[in-house]
Amino acid sequence: MATLTTKITETLTLNGQKYDSVQTKTIASITQVLKSVVTCNTTESVLLTFADDATGIGTFDRHSVSYLRITNLDDTDYITLAFKDGTASVYAVRVDAGSSFIMPVSNTSNEMPLMFATDDDVTVDAMVQIDTITADAASGTVDVEVFLALNATTS
Repeated sequence: MATLTTKITETLTLNGQKYDSVQTKTIASITQVLKSVVTCNTTESVLLTFADDATGIGTFDRHSVSYLRITNLDDTDYITLAFKDGTASVYAVRVDAGSSFIMPVSNTSNEMPLMFATDDDVTVDAMVQIDTITADAASGTVDVEVFLALNATTS
């Protein structure tokens, strides 16, 4: 097992006043990692697939996700990430060129990422689990880096 340490550093001086910040998070018990660059176009591309009990090399156990970062490596175009359940519920976010989306993950070892898709008002009872994450490029092709750290072995 390994320990993943992430650090977000912000440096800004505005009108002579510093607004610097460093946030560090350490995540223990990492057993697997996926780091891959995927080329996306204007047709929806599946980046990741999740299930309760992962089967096969292309599906990850949603309960084992400890950290997820998706970075738009392009210098011009944005991408749209869609987080979907098995039906029609979608949460979408625009990730501008050179920017990253970091999935919020619980601080406890037995919780999956605390992000859900819903087609209703934000009601805890109506939330559903994420089954797939897809990406669409605004135009042309865009390279997207996916970094996924897991805290258990997926089969």
